[in-house]
Amino acid sequence: MNILVSEPIAKNLRFDADNMWVELADSRILGVPLAYFPRLLNATSQQRQSYTISGGGTGLHWEEIDEDICVKALMMGIGDQTKWSQSRLIRLQVKPDQAQKILRMVEHRKYLDALESHWQVFEDGHPRAQSICWLFCWAKTGINSERAAQEARDVFNRLFDKPFEWFDRRVPHNWAREARYKQYNIESELERYLKGD
Repeated sequence: MNILVSEPIAKNLRFDADNMWVELADSRILGVPLAYFPRLLNATSQQRQSYTISGGGTGLHWEEIDEDICVKALMMGIGDQTKWSQSRLIRLQVKPDQAQKILRMVEHRKYLDALESHWQVFEDGHPRAQSICWLFCWAKTGINSERAAQEARDVFNRLFDKPFEWFDRRVPHNWAREARYKQYNIESELERYLKGD
């Protein structure tokens, strides 16, 4: 079952030295590191300010630097530098439809109730970093249910090409517990932990 969410609509943009801030029509403000978009990062301040909000607010366009950004993709944490490639440090080893079946193997009501809203994937079917952290937290504690934790560890091990233990040695549980609910892109933060930086 997919949950329908209204399309995010951009109303205004502003920049600081490191970030682009997108004000949405529903009053949310989305912060995006300029490093995700090398053309914006390398643009002058004047070039950054020379943008057009297109598609009724669904897109952002910079004519002079030939940059187009989909607001919905920003909400998913996708930038030019965050689109995953084969260099991912942890990869899904099953097809997306198989992943959905495997994810349902944890027999815990709170887990199953949260699954639809917390397991979010990119267009290629790979889960967002927040979703990986969410599953990791279940595998770590099971909300005080050892059975649920073990089932979530089994699911983690079936889904990914790296085992739960490998991930657990690299990613601090306290960080993952906070990161799983972040509204901005955490892909690069997770990658730093996985690389051991």
